[in-house]
Amino acid sequence: MNSSKNNSILLVGGVDDNASEIDEFNPKNRKWSLFYNIAKKIREFSCVLIEHKLYLFGGMFEKEVTDSVWLLDLNSKELKPLGSMQKARANSKAVVCNKRIFVIGGVDSQAQPLYTMEEYDIEEDTWKTPVNINFKRYNYAVAVIESKIYIIGGDDEGGASKDVNVYCTVSNKFGELNAMTVDRRDLTAVPLNNCIYAIGGRDDTLVLDAVEKYNPCNNNWENVEILAAPRESPCAVIYNSRIICFGNKESDAIFELCSINKVWTTVGKMKNARRRYMAFVWENSLNSDGKQDQTANCDMESSSKASSDHNQVIKEKLKNSNLDRDQTLSQNENVKSKRVKTTHNVVDADSGASCSFDKENLNTNLSNQNPQSNPIGSNLEEKTVFILGGFETGDNSMDAYNPISKKIYLKFLDLPKIFNGFASVVYNKKLLIFGGFNSATDQVQCLDLVTKQLTYYKPSLLEARKFTRVAVVDNHVYVLGGLDSEERELLTVERWSPNERNFVSSMLSKRIHSAVVVCGDKIYVIGGTIPCEDYEFTNVVEMYCTKTDKWTRLNEMNSCRSGLSGVALNNKIYAIGGRTDVGNSELVEIFDPVSDTWTTGKELSKEAKVRCAIAYKKKIICFGNHSSLEYDPNRNYYDELNDLKISRVNCNAILVDFDLSNYI
Repeated sequence: MNSSKNNSILLVGGVDDNASEIDEFNPKNRKWSLFYNIAKKIREFSCVLIEHKLYLFGGMFEKEVTDSVWLLDLNSKELKPLGSMQKARANSKAVVCNKRIFVIGGVDSQAQPLYTMEEYDIEEDTWKTPVNINFKRYNYAVAVIESKIYIIGGDDEGGASKDVNVYCTVSNKFGELNAMTVDRRDLTAVPLNNCIYAIGGRDDTLVLDAVEKYNPCNNNWENVEILAAPRESPCAVIYNSRIICFGNKESDAIFELCSINKVWTTVGKMKNARRRYMAFVWENSLNSDGKQDQTANCDMESSSKASSDHNQVIKEKLKNSNLDRDQTLSQNENVKSKRVKTTHNVVDADSGASCSFDKENLNTNLSNQNPQSNPIGSNLEEKTVFILGGFETGDNSMDAYNPISKKIYLKFLDLPKIFNGFASVVYNKKLLIFGGFNSATDQVQCLDLVTKQLTYYKPSLLEARKFTRVAVVDNHVYVLGGLDSEERELLTVERWSPNERNFVSSMLSKRIHSAVVVCGDKIYVIGGTIPCEDYEFTNVVEMYCTKTDKWTRLNEMNSCRSGLSGVALNNKIYAIGGRTDVGNSELVEIFDPVSDTWTTGKELSKEAKVRCAIAYKKKIICFGNHSSLEYDPNRNYYDELNDLKISRVNCNAILVDFDLSNYI
């Protein structure tokens, strides 16, 4: 819908505390006002705008899912009931097509997805019997072109989906169209120039900045200009042949896509951040000069600068390189992120350990900027080791170590609470933390290293754990053993991903504080502490094959150790440091998986007290209570590195493709 000079934009509904408020935005002067407050306090409803009338369908009313229909006259600001639907539903999608309103999907009173659609005839004021839709998805986007309703992406039974369906309101039939290039849910979609733009959302792990355009003439999707920053649960409208994209609870910046220069720019900030809401363009009661009542406005001029850290990085880059706007637009025209989602499993040439990466996100251009300013994946030579957990001094910092410059930068991030007894791993460019925050828990948390935000991740574990261990093979995280909430040792192993979680074969023996190492498709569990009255250290070694789902007992280490570190390098496994029954150990033993034999390696110095280690460039970097060492197997020698300033036990060291220079 193109705007006239008196058109404004209304933001309606959502799932947040301010969902009952309708905010009005004037795109000309970028000012906001509170247009109306729905006294009924309805949340999670769907709605459509027809001329000056806003139809509200279902939602949550006094914590109950309702089938009620309400009509709000935008001119008189009167709200009145308008009958009811055939089925109570919340978080549904509503669209107008051929003088009929279609309410699609949503959830019922038991929070279960609804796979039905209801049709309301505006002229006859009647509802038709709900019909089943021929797909099972929710949290999708909808868009209308002529007589067809397009249902795009969403959640299916296996996670985020790229599928696209169409419903013809003339033939009353569903059809399946070509899928998008990436899986996504909680996205938005708008029609422009007889094409559909699918914007933002998230896949099963990451919030997306991807924008795709669908052409109904050839049934094809193509990737177009990415957003200025990733955006989940956004909302967009067409205004003066431009797409205006509003934010969400976490990112309230407003983006605008100009059809001339093909670049997303930040044009303001929302008055109230929302999630899963709706936006409409309507001809309001503004004066011809665009003036409004200033008492309710929030001046947006002071907020027109970039609201995200990504955009701040862009500005600094442009300032330092003295680029003007024209040069920036030219560069942005040439920066096109390839958006084919392909997940690969490779064997690290340095360590022999299986590691996973998401090719789509490897070179993601986070802020529509030069690739050099992207902190993750822009330069595979830029590596960072993050050291976290196991705090003994009460300090809850997370350290960052640059293995190239060999410097340690303290307090890259202060975690919100003291963490102990958890396990962490990098999964699809996110640092995931499993279980064990001082006590057993089934929580999975996700730390975004770019934004430094820590959020809960779904799904949770099947079993509460602490002192667990994790390993990644073929894009699955294996969560092994640990203690439950009653301090009992666990044999169980969970195979976890954002799409599934299930138990696999249990370990053969109970123990905690073991070393866990991945080589190819096999997971090795080495040493640890076995349960008994006084707790004893063990030298037991077990191997799990992820292909056959079987555990095998291997030859034991020469020493019984707990809290040791394990590293795979040059097709061998190094068991380093830890503790024995007489104190800290300087022992290093080397395991050959082919011959199933252990040999003794060069001992650590007595002051090392190694707690965790990683392999990098055919060397092993060891981190101790205070000290850090680098072992070169060619010279069979340890080089001393900068000391850690914080004493740690049961800590984690994670190697990430990450450029630390932007955060120092």
